Amino acid sequence: MNKLKDFSSIVGLLMNCIFLFFARRKHHYREPDIDEWVLDAIEILGWVQGSSSLVLIFFFIVNRKQLIVKKGWRDYIRANESVYDESCLNNEEQLKVHQMSYEQTHLILMLRGPESPDFNMKRNEDEEGKKSGRSFGNFFTYLEY
Repeated sequence: MNKLKDFSSIVGLLMNCIFLFFARRKHHYREPDIDEWVLDAIEILGWVQGSSSLVLIFFFIVNRKQLIVKKGWRDYIRANESVYDESCLNNEEQLKVHQMSYEQTHLILMLRGPESPDFNMKRNEDEEGKKSGRSFGNFFTYLEY
């Protein structure tokens, strides 16, 4: 990633050097006198630098996506604490998440978020005895996520 950033910086430096050394002015510096090849080179290098910058931004977003999503969920849960009542999450029957109703899984998602231990089925074995990953219990709660 650093090499791509260095490449983009070098391309920008090359564009500036080409313009600085090959662009001239005439009529007492009132009008630019730039050769056609200089304009073409700067345009091509500009596209190369723009493309490399977009690739850098794309990979930055991909790498930081998980952090951004988790921060968004923390803020969302904090806002929901005043709207929903925590006492409605009592699981007196000790139901697993796939046995709960949509309303129960919805409230867990709204109050505890997708990282809730209720959704992490790795701690609990399912009916076949297999250990599985995160499960929201039903399709509707998964869509809300």
